[in-house]
Amino acid sequence: MGASPSMDPDALPQLVGEFQPVDMWQAHINRIFYGLRGSRVREYYQTVAAADFRLGFALAEDYWRRCEQRAKTQSPDQTTTSLTVMEWGAGNGNLAACFLDRLQELDQEQRIFSRITYCCIEREPVLLEQAKVNPDLARHRDRVTFEGVSIEELSA
Repeated sequence: MGASPSMDPDALPQLVGEFQPVDMWQAHINRIFYGLRGSRVREYYQTVAAADFRLGFALAEDYWRRCEQRAKTQSPDQTTTSLTVMEWGAGNGNLAACFLDRLQELDQEQRIFSRITYCCIEREPVLLEQAKVNPDLARHRDRVTFEGVSIEELSA
């Protein structure tokens, strides 16, 4: 009688490579995937965030709800401080545009939206330029900043 699969360490899923947080592995996979595409890289950037407004809307609704909850426990001077939202890997700016559109719509009393600075951080210069000229993001230009940098550059 052989060992049961649950007792046999060779039958269990085996780790591949060293332990890293999932975002580190995803960055590694992205470098490989997009690196193989060469000059056609922009054909593959149609992500969920870029293709569908619902993610941006859901994030804005969650953010707005959390800000409203936090405001109930803050002093009046704390509810006037500036708020910064950072999007790492902002791509063409569609997620930012959807987020800001929905947040503005939700914040009828202008307690949150008027305090927001949205930082679009993107390491690919071509995508950063697309975000800068995104017509849907243009209406929020007064509260959006753009940074062309990668996380690796900021760790120094």
